[in-house]
Amino acid sequence: MTSKPRCSTVDEKPSSERFTTKHRYRSSAATALLFRMPDAVQIALEKYIQAFSERDSVARAALLEACFAVDGRLVTRSREVRGRTALDAEIARTLADPQFLRIRLTSVIDAQRTTFRVRAVVDRCDGSTSPEFFDAGEIDEAGRISVILTFAGPLGDAEESYTNSAARG
Repeated sequence: MTSKPRCSTVDEKPSSERFTTKHRYRSSAATALLFRMPDAVQIALEKYIQAFSERDSVARAALLEACFAVDGRLVTRSREVRGRTALDAEIARTLADPQFLRIRLTSVIDAQRTTFRVRAVVDRCDGSTSPEFFDAGEIDEAGRISVILTFAGPLGDAEESYTNSAARG
C-alpha cells in the first residue's frame, strides 16, 4: 500500500522524535528526585502522543496496546471514542489529513499518582496551529490510560459578577 504524500516541511524522523514533549514533567516526586525514571502516567502519555505521529499501523497499534486500556475512553464535548480499535481508527483519520503535521505540547505533563493533565495544539503544514486543547485523564492499575477528557479551545475568564457572588458565599 502506498502512503499519501505528507507536507514537505516534515522530515522522516521516527515517531519518537517527531512528537514534542521535551520531557518536561512536574510532580511532587519529580521535585524531590530531580533525576528519576518517568512514572507510569508519564510513560503512558508519551506513548499516546507518539501514537498520533505514527503512520505505520502496526507500530501505532503496539504503542496503543502499551498505553491505552482495551476499553479506554477518549471523551470530548460532542462524542466518545471507546476502545483501542476505535482510537486507532480516529488516529488514522487524523493522520490522513494532509494538513496535519504533529501534536505539540504547550505545557508540562502534570502527573501525580494515576492522573495527568496537559495542554497541546495541533501544528499544521501551512504553519497554522489549532486552538489550544486541554486533556485530563487517568491510568488504570496496569499503567494504561483508562480515560481522557479533551476540551478544545480556551477557557473563558470568570465574569466579575460571578467572581464577586462566589466570594460572598
